[in-house]
Order: sequence, then C-alpha cells, then structure tokens
Amino acid sequence: MNQEQNNLNQNNLNTQGNNGIPNHQPLQNNQGLNNTVNQNVNVNQPTLNSQPQVDTNDQQPINNNLNFEPPKKNNKLFIIIGAILLIIVAGIILYFVMNQDKKDSNNNPNANINENLNNNNENSNEVNNDDNKTNNIDLVYTFKDPSKPVAFDYPNLKSIEEGTSQIFKNSKYVIAYSREEKNAELKDIPMQLLEKFKYITRTHIEGTCASISVEETKEMKVNETSILEIKGHIISEYDDGTRLNLPMKGYTFKKEDTIFQLIGFINEEANENNQKEMEDTIDAMIKTLRDDR
Repeated sequence: MNQEQNNLNQNNLNTQGNNGIPNHQPLQNNQGLNNTVNQNVNVNQPTLNSQPQVDTNDQQPINNNLNFEPPKKNNKLFIIIGAILLIIVAGIILYFVMNQDKKDSNNNPNANINENLNNNNENSNEVNNDDNKTNNIDLVYTFKDPSKPVAFDYPNLKSIEEGTSQIFKNSKYVIAYSREEKNAELKDIPMQLLEKFKYITRTHIEGTCASISVEETKEMKVNETSILEIKGHIISEYDDGTRLNLPMKGYTFKKEDTIFQLIGFINEEANENNQKEMEDTIDAMIKTLRDDR
C-alpha cells in the first residue's frame, strides 16, 4: 500500500525539470501545462534574423604550426625581364660612350689641307690621307704615273693624257700634272717646268701661257713627302697683246731626281666661286699623294 502511494506521488511530480517548472513540483492541469509550454516555446524560439551565439569557451585554439606554402614565383619570367633590362642599360651606356668619342673627335679634328695652307706661323705641316673625301670633294678615281712611283686621287673630272703629263678639267678650271727628270729646289720647279706646262695647257687655256707668277709659297709635308705650296697667277696672252692674269694654285715636289708639279687655274681673271672650287679640289688631291711601287 505504501509502495503504490509513493509511485503515485512520483507520477504527479515533475521529474524532468522541463518547461520552466521546478523539479518535483506538482503538475498542473493540462491546459495550464500547454499554456506554459507554448509560452516557453515562444520565448526560447530564436528569430529568423538572429545570429547563433557562439560560446568562446568552446572555440579551439588556432594551430599556428599549419604548413602554408605561398605560390611559387615564376623564376623564368624574372630571368627574361632581367636580361631585357641588362640589354637596355648596356645599350644606353654604349650610346653615351660613342657620343662622347664623337664629341672628343669634333673638338680635336685633324688639320685639313686648308688649315695647313692658311697657317702662316708654321713652315711644315703633316697631312694624313685618312679617307677619299676631303673639303667636301668626293675623290672617286686614282691616277698612277706609269713610270714613276706617284699616285693620287681625283674627283669626277675629264682626264686627258698629254705625253708624260696629265690634264684634269671641267668647264670651271684646269689642273695640270707634269714631271721631268731634273734636280731642282722646290721653289724653282715652276720655272724648270714652264715650257712643259705651256705645251700641255696650249689647248686648255684662254690665250697662250706666257709665264707663271709665284707670289706666295709655303713648305709642308704630305705622307712624308716634302712639298711646296705655290699661289699666284698664270700670265696668258692673246695674239693682239691682250693679257689675262688667271688665278693659280699648285704644289711642287720631287722624288728620285725627278721634279713634279700639280698646278690648277681658272680661265677667268675673277670668279671667286670657281677659284674656291679649284683650290679645294687641288688641296684634296694633293692630300692623297702617295708612293705607288
């Protein structure tokens, strides 16, 4: 009897502790119980927009020893970029070096033939044959004496053989090359070769050459050969006695007991343009004088 009473009491008590009713409290009627349960459900039910609560005590510590490998770099790409940069830097350096060399060369040019002729303070100058274009004269042909070790270059002029001599000419001026086996001082060569000069220019000069007037002289060297620059006029006469003073410029030299001269002149008494062109041309030609053995 007592055992049954205890079981009955236990059935009437809340042994689960749910729905907000303390343990071991007498159960209410069903309606009250349902109201209480519904209220507790509504209170404890989370809203749709609420975020779940996280218990920080339940979080696990982060393992700092995780093996994380960054993506590998493209070493080949870096090598290509480095090579390109190196080539660019080398090109820039080479450009500045070449410009500096060119600048130094322009600041210290080799004396040309005109500078040698106009410098009256020096008695001897060395002129080197560096190329085939001097004083803006393009020397495209080479003359070689068939009997003597003499050669020089000349521009696009008509070349006419006159025995052992040679005439180079155009419509503006005439340049005559002549030689003779004689021994004479450089300053005396024009007079020693006067008769030959008259003969070879007889058809290339206005009137007839009567004499050569040498008014300026200057000694110099061209490729180790001593030469004498001469400047003055060629005196030309007509049959009626008319005389012309034709501007002249030339060079004399000697080799192996043979005297040589290269003389240019214009067929007018005054023509500054033609005279300058003649002088520039003969200067360029004599600069290329060399032995041809």
